[in-house]
Amino acid sequence: MSANTIYDHAPLGSLIRYSDGTPKPPSRFSKKVAAWERRNGTGRLVKNDPPRERESWSAPATITLHESNFETNGIILVTVMRTHSVTSDLIFKVIERPAIGMVYVLQHLGENVELLHLVESREAAELWLAKNPHARIYRDPDPPGHRADDRPFRLCPEAPAPRRLPWRNGISAGQSRLQDLQRPGHAQAGGMHLACRGHRLCRTTGIIGGYPHRRR
Repeated sequence: MSANTIYDHAPLGSLIRYSDGTPKPPSRFSKKVAAWERRNGTGRLVKNDPPRERESWSAPATITLHESNFETNGIILVTVMRTHSVTSDLIFKVIERPAIGMVYVLQHLGENVELLHLVESREAAELWLAKNPHARIYRDPDPPGHRADDRPFRLCPEAPAPRRLPWRNGISAGQSRLQDLQRPGHAQAGGMHLACRGHRLCRTTGIIGGYPHRRR
């Protein structure tokens, strides 16, 4: 199938294989092997970005696959992700879909969401969240998108929009975060909401510390 089919129908968390249809070169040809690996691999679908239209340019929709992590002593140093345009000439295949009942840990990115973690139980998700605090975290206990006509995720419309942390005159980023923590309404803005499939109701279930990373 095409990348456009993956974008339209594959649920987030699916394991995707992509290929250009050519055999892998012998290992002694290191440059050819490296070029082949850039067009052949497997990754988990973590994000679908819609097309963008501007006055002077336009960009097609894209899919992002999480391929691997490089870590030392349990600390992730490098995360390998690969983004493919829906106009890609590669061949894509869904080799595994998330099972019903798995728990999604999601993060808002503007009007979009990114899959941060996928686990088999709520307890495992809580443990991961305790070790990896993020802002704007949403838990979805039932992965939508198992039917071909479903969009990958339906998040509650009242979910809070992400806030950017501006640099303030004479105030460091750490001091800025501390001041934001002391502001009224922080508990509600930084709350964790439960987004259930088929329901439009959000309820606050806890407070997750941390803020979105400032883009540099």
